[in-house]
Amino acid sequence: ALEAEANRPEDKAMWIRQLADFLTASVQAGSYPDGVKRLQALFARVAKNPVEKDLPAYVRFRQLTAEYALAVQRPDVKYDEVQKQWMSNLEQFLKEYPDAPDAAEALLQLGVGREYTEDIDAAKVAYQEIVKRFANEPEAAKARGALRRLTSEGQVFELKGKDLQGGTVDVAAYRGKIVIVHYWTSWCEPCKTDMAILKDLVTRYGAKLAIVGVNLDARPEDMQAYLAEARLPWPQIFEQGGLESRPAIEYGIVTVPTTFLIDAQGRVVKRHITSSEFESEIRRLVQ
Repeated sequence: ALEAEANRPEDKAMWIRQLADFLTASVQAGSYPDGVKRLQALFARVAKNPVEKDLPAYVRFRQLTAEYALAVQRPDVKYDEVQKQWMSNLEQFLKEYPDAPDAAEALLQLGVGREYTEDIDAAKVAYQEIVKRFANEPEAAKARGALRRLTSEGQVFELKGKDLQGGTVDVAAYRGKIVIVHYWTSWCEPCKTDMAILKDLVTRYGAKLAIVGVNLDARPEDMQAYLAEARLPWPQIFEQGGLESRPAIEYGIVTVPTTFLIDAQGRVVKRHITSSEFESEIRRLVQ
């Protein structure tokens, strides 16, 4: 109704953008699954009679995002099939709207999806394209970090950040020890499983092993509530911003847990070690 009452094209476009954003957020939150149908209808209307040049692309990207969100919410979801469709939709979007304002975000999501399917070379291509074509966009910083992470094995791992008391934690301070750097959040159940295993390992390996946690919660209260309960005996890096925080962006962290294994010389042995590998890999490095 507000859009219909708007007289100027820029006002109409603004209302359409706000509606598209609202519908997408409602679908993502799980509160309005029918938002997908409304976005499909909105896109059809806007594509037929665009009020502004970039408006069809704007609505289309949100429609695809909402469709993906709805698909992963289904009780019988087949993640691999949903992911395949999402990748196909993103590629098609980039063909149709290569210069749209959302193209950088679409490429970033494509890179993340390629990582999920273990197609690392294709992920690198997507990240490299962001850096090349959208160098000044926020997505470029994440893409540079992701490329740094994906090529980190054999390289010296460098990260320092604020701890909970306002001091600094520097991974370089643990040279001479095997180091595990564990990116986590309080809402991530696999992260908690990891930490229970790490707590046992650090007790058994003592001075030979150091662990550094990097928390990516949006609210420090959530992290602090979990730490008060878990009583982890290793330092934590925390800086505001969650997955958009500086420690996350420096290594392009897109999922948690993400766990690096670093040798006594400070070099990355594995850029993504899982809890089932912790014990065997640490034992191998200790010998």
